[in-house]
Amino acid sequence: MDRILDYVRWYADIPFSVRPFDEVDNLVLCALSYWKFPRLDWQNEMYSLRECYERLDGAPVELMTTDTDETMPDFVRYAVMSKRFGGLIVSDFEESFLPEVPTQFCAMTFHLDRKTRYIAFRGTDCSIAGWKEDFMISFTETEAQKMSLQYLEKNIRRGLTYYVGGHSKGANEVLYAAAHLSDKKKRQLAHLYINDGPGFCQEVLDPKLMESIESISTTIRPEYCVIGKIFEPNITDCRIVKSSQKGAMQHSIFSWGIDCGALALAEEYDPQALAIQTVMNHWLENVSTEERKVFTDSIFDALAKDGSKKLFDVLEKWPTSMESVLVSMLDADPVAKQTLLKLPEAAIHEEKKAADQVTVIVKREIAHQPLLVDGAIALIGVLLLLLPAHFFNFVLAAVLFLAFTAETIYTIRRLRQNSWNTREQRTRILLCIVLLVVFLLILMKDQALFVLSSALFGGILLYYTYYTASKLKEDPKGGIFYWLHLVEAIIFALLGLFILIAPQRTIRWYGLSVGIILILDAAVHALFRLLNIKNMK
Repeated sequence: MDRILDYVRWYADIPFSVRPFDEVDNLVLCALSYWKFPRLDWQNEMYSLRECYERLDGAPVELMTTDTDETMPDFVRYAVMSKRFGGLIVSDFEESFLPEVPTQFCAMTFHLDRKTRYIAFRGTDCSIAGWKEDFMISFTETEAQKMSLQYLEKNIRRGLTYYVGGHSKGANEVLYAAAHLSDKKKRQLAHLYINDGPGFCQEVLDPKLMESIESISTTIRPEYCVIGKIFEPNITDCRIVKSSQKGAMQHSIFSWGIDCGALALAEEYDPQALAIQTVMNHWLENVSTEERKVFTDSIFDALAKDGSKKLFDVLEKWPTSMESVLVSMLDADPVAKQTLLKLPEAAIHEEKKAADQVTVIVKREIAHQPLLVDGAIALIGVLLLLLPAHFFNFVLAAVLFLAFTAETIYTIRRLRQNSWNTREQRTRILLCIVLLVVFLLILMKDQALFVLSSALFGGILLYYTYYTASKLKEDPKGGIFYWLHLVEAIIFALLGLFILIAPQRTIRWYGLSVGIILILDAAVHALFRLLNIKNMK
C-alpha cells in the first residue's frame, strides 16, 4: 500500500498553484514537523525547506519521534528536494523543552502562497518528559497546550488565511489553541486537521469549547485507533484511514495509506481497538484526576530513575530497565498502585460485558479453542507420568538459584552506581534476602524443597478447584458439564489437600495420580466439546 513517501515522490513536480492544498498535504506537513530542524536565526529570518536541509551540511536527517519507520529520512529528503514542498517557506519556528516542568513543544508556519499559511504543531518526541506531558492532559492543562494558544495569538496575522494541523499530542494542541482563540483570529481559520490526537478531559476542560470550531474540523485516524479515541472529540467529519502497520503501531503517520493521491479510507475501526478503548474509558471513569496525577508521577519517575532521558534509553537497557520500573512501583505511593490495579479490573469488567453479548454464531466459531487448553493439560499429565519423581523439585530449585544470582548481581551493580545508597535500593535488597533465605532453606533443610514444591503444586490444584467450581453457576443444573465440573472440583480438591499434607515418600504416587487424572480429564473434556460442536452444527 502506498504511503506519504510515495505521495511526495508522485506529486514532486506539481506546485500548489496547480493542485491545491488538501488533507494529504496536511499529513505531509505534520510529518515534516517531526524533523529536527537545524539551529538557525528563526527570530529574524525565514527559510525554505530546501535551505533548511542544505544547512545540515551533510549531517544525518533526524526525526524527533519514537516512530521507527525506516523510510522517514528518505521522506524528508524527497520532500525538501521536490518542487511542491521544497520551496515552501518556514517561519516562526518555536521549540521549547523543559524536562523539569515537564514541557515539550514545537510549532512552525509553512507559507503555502502569498495569502495562505499552514501551522503545524509537533506531536510527542522520544523524551520521557514529552510522554509524561501526554499523560498529564488527563488531569490538568499542560504548558504545551498554553504555548500552542500563545503561538496562534502571536503568529496569526491580519489579512491571511490559516490551516492548522497536528499529529498525536500536536493534534490535541490544535484543539486547545483553536477552541480558546479570540473570536477575531478564529475567523481567519480555514480548517483544522486533527490527526489521531486525543480530545479534552471533561474534568479539566469543558468539551463545549469544541462547539465553536467543530464545523471547520476534520479528524483523521487509523483503523486501529487508540490515541485518537482518548477523550474523543465530538467532530462529525471523521476519516478512517488504512495503514501498512499492525495494531497500535498504526498511530504512525508515516504508515497511513494513500490511494491515487487521496487517503486510502477504511469503512470502520478495528474491533480490537474499540475493545481497548472501552477498557480505557471504564478505567478513566473510575479513577479520579488526583489518582491520575499520582499514577503519572510514579510511573514516569520510575522510568527516569536510572538516568534515562528518552524512551529509547529505557528500551536499550531492557530487560533490566523494566525490572527497575517494577521495583520502583513497589515503592510507589499506595494511590499509584491502587490506580494501576484498576486497569486489569476494568479489562475484566468489560470482558464480562462483552461475553454476555456474544451471539450463537461467535460461540460456534470459538468452540474449538478450548481444545488447545485440553491439549496443554494432557501434555502436563504426560510429563508427570514420564519425568522422574524429583524433576519438578529440581526445576524449582534451579529457578530459585538463577533468580537469586541474577538479582544479587544486578542489585550490587545498582548499589555501586548509586554510591551504595542502600535506602534507595531497599526493595531490591529485601528481595535478594528473601530469595537467599528460601534457597538456603531448600539447600540445607532436608524437606524444605519438598515442602515448598508441595505448597506450590497443591496451591495450583486448589486454585483449579475454585476455578472449576465457579463454573457450576454457569452450567445448567443436572446437565453433563454440571456433573463433570462437580466431579472435577471434588477430585482436584482432594488431590490438592493430599499434596499439602502427604509425606515425602508418597511423592511418586501423587505425581502418577495427578498425571493420570489430568490426561483423563483433558480427554473427557475434549470428547464432550467435540460432541457439543457437532450438535451445534
